This record gives sequence, C-alpha cells and structure tokens, in this order.
Amino acid sequence: MEIRGTDDEFVVLTPILGSFPDDPLQVLDCSCAMGSHRFAGATFPGDPTIRIEKEALIRFVDEVRVLERERHGEAAFECPQLQLVIYVADRAGHIDLRAMLIDIQSEGIHQVAIEFGVDPTALPGILADLEALLAVPDLDRPLAESSF
Repeated sequence: MEIRGTDDEFVVLTPILGSFPDDPLQVLDCSCAMGSHRFAGATFPGDPTIRIEKEALIRFVDEVRVLERERHGEAAFECPQLQLVIYVADRAGHIDLRAMLIDIQSEGIHQVAIEFGVDPTALPGILADLEALLAVPDLDRPLAESSF
C-alpha cells in the first residue's frame, strides 16, 4: 500500500510475511516507510516490525470504504508500531492523512509523526491497496515469492 501526498509526502506499507489463512492470531508483518519534507522514518526491510491483526485491518478497510463513499468522517488504524488516520479535513472534501511510526527500544521510544494532504481522487486506489492486503495469497510463506 502506498499513499502519496500532494507534495513529496508518502506512507508505504509493504507486506513481508503473514498468517491469515489458518493461524488463530491472523497477523500480517509489514515494513513501513514514511516521510514528509525533511522528516522520515522506516523499519528495516528485513526486519518487519509492523504487526497488523486481520480484524483491525478489516475495520480500517471498512472505514476507508465509508470515507470514500460519503466523503466525511475519518478512518483510523492503530497497532503498537503504527498509527494511521485518513480524514476529511473540511466541508470542501479535502483529505488529510496523519501517521506515526513508533519503535520502542530499551533505550527509549523513537517515533516519527507526519501529517499531509492527500488528493481526494486517490481514495479509490488507497482502498484497493488496502483490500489487496486482505487478499494476499498464501501468507505462510514470504511474500517475495508470491505474486503480490
């Protein structure tokens, strides 16, 4: 999933490994990168630290679907490592995104928080990317081997 802002901002969530089909935990491990102007943060590509539970992802997809259709309100996703909110910023229908990437280490908490405008016409593509995360095939093997 990739969300681009109206300038040079971005949030990219890349699925690495998962366990949705039969695993009772039903989680998807992802790497994440985000940036806005001079501020950026990312997980290490080989060390996925974003653990997404299937139920939380389903709720977020449903909220984005409603946001795209009705053009008001917000869609929010939160896990220990990532907070992501897409919302209608005003009555004109402008869309903004707020994101925070968090890494908790023994020496302290490291985080990057960004907020930027998103082209409202990008919502259908964002929704399709999120739905694709739910449909990732055979998540018991690394996704580099799949067709995603």
